[in-house]
Amino acid sequence: RNKIINGAMIIAQRGTLSTATGIKTVDRWDTHASGMDQLAFTQKQVTDSPDGFSNSYEIDITTAESAQAGDEYMRIQQKIEAQDLQYLSYGTSSAKNVTVSFWVKAYQTGDYVVNFYAQDGNRQITRTYTVNASATWEYKSVTIPGDTSGTINNDTGAGLHLAFIVIADSGYRTTDSTSWINYTDGGYGYGQTVNLGSSTDNYWKITGVQLEAGPVATPFEHRSFGEELSRCQRYYYTTRGGSVGNPNSDSAGFFGVPLNNNPSAFGTAKFAVPMRATPTVVLYDGTATAGKFTQNGNNYFPGTAGGVQSNGFNLVTRSSGYLSDDANLTVTAGFTADAEL
Repeated sequence: RNKIINGAMIIAQRGTLSTATGIKTVDRWDTHASGMDQLAFTQKQVTDSPDGFSNSYEIDITTAESAQAGDEYMRIQQKIEAQDLQYLSYGTSSAKNVTVSFWVKAYQTGDYVVNFYAQDGNRQITRTYTVNASATWEYKSVTIPGDTSGTINNDTGAGLHLAFIVIADSGYRTTDSTSWINYTDGGYGYGQTVNLGSSTDNYWKITGVQLEAGPVATPFEHRSFGEELSRCQRYYYTTRGGSVGNPNSDSAGFFGVPLNNNPSAFGTAKFAVPMRATPTVVLYDGTATAGKFTQNGNNYFPGTAGGVQSNGFNLVTRSSGYLSDDANLTVTAGFTADAEL
């Protein structure tokens, strides 16, 4: 029922805290800030949560933005795979309503925006929700109509972007986007009154995010840790770090033997589940150094993965020079595989 993956914020393969933008902590959730000069923040998985949940995702402002120029925004979003949304029937007279529900806690009260962006048709619609009480968990839901003029392709690309807006300067609030419209920057944060970047006192936390067809929010669909992890691993898989694996281990990933008179080693590395697309693979040696692999347990060589497919890879190749070709001098590597939307 729930098309959001990791809506309870329980999976964090990459780690639990980061000061960077992008998907860096809680799986599938992507934070982006644009046009900022001073703004700094941490994104993190935390245990503060409403009853019935164990975790939430937090944005905490550590340096305020003082030089706003009208073209700045910040959002936290998840992209939903297009082929999983065909039942919404966008582009037909039967296009279905969608309801998003969630728990939110913020220091700053006021109106925040949820933006729905249909990538294939370049269409958007927004809804607002109000944080009424500072530092208090509140349950919210918003509903949008189906887009009878829209398009969601039946493929592995992004169908809908569900974006929670926390900063939207004037350039993103000039166009009424409360009905489906062709995308324009002016409608991206229409109705936003809160500026999360205005003070280091500010934070914003969310959990229990659910997107479902229909006009009514139903109780959150809790999935087991293992099922949620498997869903996340379609988009990102790691043998190291985060809440799974050992960041200094190269033994849980690729294992192979060197080829004769060759810079490569042939072996096996399997992903936990088939990934959404052919991923970008980064190797790690036994010292946790990116872009390297290990031979014979103590020789560390720069190299890359080869033969990469959606279910694994079978080759690592040294960037320069040959490997020792004794079959007993086995080659190992930890790795990350990224096929995010």
